[in-house]
Amino acid sequence: MKKLILCLFVLISSDAYSQSKYWIYFTDKAGTPPDISFISERTRLNRATLQLDLIQYSDVPLSHRYLDILSVFYHVTIINKSKWLNAASAYLNRQQVEAIRHLAFVKGIVPIKSGHLTGWNKGLESVEYYVSEQINAGALRNEALTGENVIVGIIDGRFTNSNMHPTLKHIIKGNRILGTRDFVEPDKVDFFKEEKSPEAHGTAVLRKIAAIESNNRRSGLASGASFYLARTDNAEREFRQEEDYWVAALEWMDSLGVRLVNSSIGYSYGFDNPKENYSPKDMNGHTTAITKAAQIAAEKKGMIIVVAAGNDGGEKLWRVVAAPADAKGVISVGATNQDWSKAHYSAIGPQNLSYLKPNIAVFSNQGTSLSAPVITALLACIMQKQPNLTREEAQKLLEKSGHLYPYANNYIGYGIPDARRMLDHLKKLKVPVSSEKIEATDAEVLIKRKEGDVGKGIAFHKSNRQIVESQNQIKFDASGTSVIRKQPGVERTTIAFNTRVIEIIWK
Repeated sequence: MKKLILCLFVLISSDAYSQSKYWIYFTDKAGTPPDISFISERTRLNRATLQLDLIQYSDVPLSHRYLDILSVFYHVTIINKSKWLNAASAYLNRQQVEAIRHLAFVKGIVPIKSGHLTGWNKGLESVEYYVSEQINAGALRNEALTGENVIVGIIDGRFTNSNMHPTLKHIIKGNRILGTRDFVEPDKVDFFKEEKSPEAHGTAVLRKIAAIESNNRRSGLASGASFYLARTDNAEREFRQEEDYWVAALEWMDSLGVRLVNSSIGYSYGFDNPKENYSPKDMNGHTTAITKAAQIAAEKKGMIIVVAAGNDGGEKLWRVVAAPADAKGVISVGATNQDWSKAHYSAIGPQNLSYLKPNIAVFSNQGTSLSAPVITALLACIMQKQPNLTREEAQKLLEKSGHLYPYANNYIGYGIPDARRMLDHLKKLKVPVSSEKIEATDAEVLIKRKEGDVGKGIAFHKSNRQIVESQNQIKFDASGTSVIRKQPGVERTTIAFNTRVIEIIWK
């Protein structure tokens, strides 16, 4: 009997003292005065230039009184503090959770989710030349745009050996790694060294943005940019640990005056503990902590956040973008195949959103992780041309230069951007839109291939203006004619060539 009691005590003790990581949200900041001493002169200049408030409520630190109460009376050790979310992260056991949630100054306690790198096939070499041709990168080269004097932040996994990679030596020698921070292992001495795992997803992303190959070919469009690097992901396990690191990294970059940020980390499902998974309905633009933080960064801080849409497009139980790609203010990037159709794995925009996701897309055979850096590098070059480019202007430039414009969809957004068109829009030049609208009274429409049409032609069959039900490559007969038939439940069909788009409205 004594043995049984002892075992029961151990079980109870284990349950009471086992800890998980949580966000502790506070009701207010208890009159804490604003403190902008932590932000750099560059941040202040950014806010002045973008006509943003210099002092914002989200800059006010958390209440020290609340934090002291948690520490002294509830033995809580705070890990990260988010001024933006007015929340702190901490490991709590069940008894602490139950005690703290009833405090008058605690708004809520929410488990912290882990992120995962949104796809990367390490054994594959990307088709750099094809991507360059697809987005018309020659227009950037013609104007000697390399992202010079533009600072890019990268929030990702490990950056193993980035400082020794031959394609990045121009970045290292030029002292253009301005700062690094490891949020997973904050006491790590050498940011770039890793002995446990060769995983270097961050290095792959940095190379995609800025690499120069051995033949002096610029495979990364923004080889002239400078960088702040933050590691927030531990790829060895997927568990509740890292969401607060991502938020902390974003706030850190804002304090340094970084305006352009790339992140190829997504939060959805696939965690070691299935109970920690989000659901597709949570991808609504306002549920997850990192989505909230990303929206604050975009809307209040003027940051241009470029994120990978996610690689769950082929998963029947998920399919939609991963947080923070659901945030309205971020630029979410999907992936295409070489024929410009949506890549099977590329995540789609949720039907319940009032705005479009993803915003844009580009070719990648390595997941949307390496689609997003292409767009980040493209924007870095555009920002070299127009340093005061706002987040809204950046998004509109990308979308208006997309090959599907103005007939966007939730598969690939506005399609693949064209650098030449972006530069022309920037110069206020008249940019012709090669689009056509057909109101079809019959169940089929004949499409004639024109001499100027580039690409094989993709049909996106939509249940409304934006929601795609299916896609297929168009087949033409010997005379260059194709019959497009109305699909069941479809109201519109977009026919897209690389240089022309046709919108069929079925009556």
